[in-house]
Amino acid sequence: MDIEKLSNKLRFRIIKMSHETKAPHLGSSLSCIDIVATLYESVLRIKFKNPKWELRDRFILSKGHGAAALFQILAMRGFYSEELLNDYGQDGSIFAEHPPAPDYLPGIEAATGSLGHGLPIGLGMALASRITDNPYHVYVLLGDGECNEGSIWEAANMASAQSMDNLTVFIDANKWQATDRSIDLLGNPSHVDKSL
Repeated sequence: MDIEKLSNKLRFRIIKMSHETKAPHLGSSLSCIDIVATLYESVLRIKFKNPKWELRDRFILSKGHGAAALFQILAMRGFYSEELLNDYGQDGSIFAEHPPAPDYLPGIEAATGSLGHGLPIGLGMALASRITDNPYHVYVLLGDGECNEGSIWEAANMASAQSMDNLTVFIDANKWQATDRSIDLLGNPSHVDKSL
């Protein structure tokens, strides 16, 4: 499927699901959908019928509040039935507002949502790949506000020091954090245009 069409289809499904379940974090899910769609459509080496395949590439949605995007693409790719998302964000649902522990849901590599943890986890997985000589790649998606966390920079420094060529990091620079524009909370980072 064309990436643009896939992204638009996923956006529609995320908005519909958010409206029907009255779940939050809509903006965070929508801002990363192009990255998520591209990874699952044409980058990740995975087997949808065998989500625990040892040589699969790993994707970690460190900005766990964008879980609706991940849940929708996994359902679309057949990891589980789309109907199961009808109770997304509801009490008792396995589809909470953040990804659960990997054993609870196929296709999930790490429970995330406590910001700053995804890159250290991804770095550990990438190091494990190197140590065990299993040729998989690890992809981590961060939020720009999450980059406030010191653990992100410690992991980035370690990844650089170890020349990790099997770890790729994306930053969803949507210019928003939980309560305000990133520029107003972070100071004046040069990559953020306040006029947007």
